[in-house]
Amino acid sequence: MQRAPEKNNEGGIVVKLSGWLCCLVMLTGCSSELESVSDKDLRRRHYECQHAVNLTAAEIQVCHNIRRECERRAAAGNFVC
Repeated sequence: MQRAPEKNNEGGIVVKLSGWLCCLVMLTGCSSELESVSDKDLRRRHYECQHAVNLTAAEIQVCHNIRRECERRAAAGNFVC
């Protein structure tokens, strides 16, 4: 029985790294973007994060940013979450 030749997976790594880079670039703008989200939408997104399972690293970061925006609004006296 012959072994199949192993494939070079460098292309897959590059694709994954570029995907992560895109996610990080988008996430850096999330905090300021969340300031324009309505209280109702922020409350809904916060609720979804609280009940989500099997999140990716990018989704975890988004939920962290949502929680941070909830905390920022709470410090200003707007308890929406």
